[in-house]
Amino acid sequence: TVAGDPAPDPGTPANLIRNAELTDWPNGVLVRGGPARFELARGWHARNAKSPAMLRAMAFPLDQEGAACSLTLAAPRVDDVCRLEAGIESRADLAGRRLTLSFEAAVSHGPLEAFRAPDDFAQIERIFMAPADRRAGEGVTIARAVLLTREMRRFEFTFEAPADLGDGPVLIAFDFKRAFAATLQRPSLTFAAANGEGAAALAFE
Repeated sequence: TVAGDPAPDPGTPANLIRNAELTDWPNGVLVRGGPARFELARGWHARNAKSPAMLRAMAFPLDQEGAACSLTLAAPRVDDVCRLEAGIESRADLAGRRLTLSFEAAVSHGPLEAFRAPDDFAQIERIFMAPADRRAGEGVTIARAVLLTREMRRFEFTFEAPADLGDGPVLIAFDFKRAFAATLQRPSLTFAAANGEGAAALAFE
């Protein structure tokens, strides 16, 4: 923990993202929904604001044991913002704390036609942390203009959680503004090391 920060509650998971292994899909491993907010994997939601286009999401095992899965989300049309949300599961007070978000991501290229990206590149316009009820606070931007390619890459960003998180649920959101198909896997949100390593070197402003 950072000097002066309280130690995390002993009951707090090392990875603060809900269903970080992406193995729990209550509505099946292939789901459709939108434009209104709907559940993909447990603790994960998506919406495609102001667009008539349906979203598709799919789980794919990362190993033979099925201990972890990837999440592929496809939006054939985006008129405003398509948002992927990951819930945070923690009994710790996150407000004002330094945290590290990491994940692996790439443009999707199969195996189903509906999950093949229209381009070789996709961009996450903004990644941010905010209260699930936005009336409780505006949140904080973690990164902007994160470029995805067909090569699976790991991204890592260290940031300070907003002081106005409140007592309600908190989420990490990924915003897209163009049609895309992208795969995300191995998401992690942890308390940052005291030396502050892992700064947002991959965020392009």
